[in-house]
Amino acid sequence: MTNSEVKTNGPDSVTSSVRPLSSGPLRGFAHLLLTLWAGSLWTICGIVAPTLFAVMDRANAGAVVGRFFATAAWLGLGIAVALVLMMRERLWRSKWVMPILIVAASAPVLSELALGPLMHQARAAGEMRSFALLHGASGVLFLLACVAVGALVWKVNRAE
Repeated sequence: MTNSEVKTNGPDSVTSSVRPLSSGPLRGFAHLLLTLWAGSLWTICGIVAPTLFAVMDRANAGAVVGRFFATAAWLGLGIAVALVLMMRERLWRSKWVMPILIVAASAPVLSELALGPLMHQARAAGEMRSFALLHGASGVLFLLACVAVGALVWKVNRAE
């Protein structure tokens, strides 16, 4: 068995050696995209947002962070689509990878498209309790995406 092959044993695998991703540049590019997605999402959620709220007034920090979260949502969706198009090997077609990928890509987009406008309306109307609830739900969706992307990184690297 070569370094790029994996002996798999599980309900969604075969007992022969399979390559985790297409070999060569496509495989490397898929790993690079997944790394970009995970790193950007974790950095925005874990470093950028808290730092901006620590050094800026709440209104301006919220506006800037909102732009970062929108960028993260659309970047994640684009990378997820690219990864789906590159899915040729067994690892990427396993029963767990696609649902995790869908959660990771859709949670931030759901936050952006559904909760974002509602948060803007609640803030504009001075309904701070509604805003706080929506903001909390949005935070949960981004946390879910962070965990899901982490699970993808774990699964892909574990298969190596």
